[in-house]
Amino acid sequence: MKLAATTFLLALLTVESRNTRSRNNENRDLQMGGQGTPGCYYDVAGCVEALGVQQMPPLNTTLMSVLDFMAVNSFSEFAYTMYLSGIASPVFAAHLHCGAAGTNGPIALPILPPITANMTMTNVTMDGMGVEATITAEDYDMYMMENGYPYCKDAAGNNITVNNLVSLYAAMKMDLVYFNVHTFANPAGEARGQVFFN
Repeated sequence: MKLAATTFLLALLTVESRNTRSRNNENRDLQMGGQGTPGCYYDVAGCVEALGVQQMPPLNTTLMSVLDFMAVNSFSEFAYTMYLSGIASPVFAAHLHCGAAGTNGPIALPILPPITANMTMTNVTMDGMGVEATITAEDYDMYMMENGYPYCKDAAGNNITVNNLVSLYAAMKMDLVYFNVHTFANPAGEARGQVFFN
């Protein structure tokens, strides 16, 4: 299904686990004090709030993004929703990166645009949901074969290979993955946050 707005076009995927994740905007508003501001849901397996002050180096920006996700079917799928608010410059990409807090690292998984098929988008310029998608193990394997396997360095400096969804989840549990949102004004990243995974 394609949704057209003033300057952006997204095709939102139907996420099979939507009922399991129990998501709706009313609950989000209640959890965030009724302001409609993005924030982490309480019922998801993993979440990250990306802010400019967490960039390397920190940025003074109004942009905020929230990525929440679930491990589906014994870690064989990665189902996620990304929200945006305070957009001052068009958002053209968002990724999960390998890297502990305070460090920069390679892309581990593109979030916006997703790596799944049948997605069309241009730059996001309006607040709201940026994308909702489910990444399968096959999607991720194909992406890795085409783009290489990143390493996430642990506190001791050891390389933790990320070569499938299971190893990506493992790196998240070790606090070795961060979320970064890229805009035209700050192409290297305008909002960042460390991934939290239960």
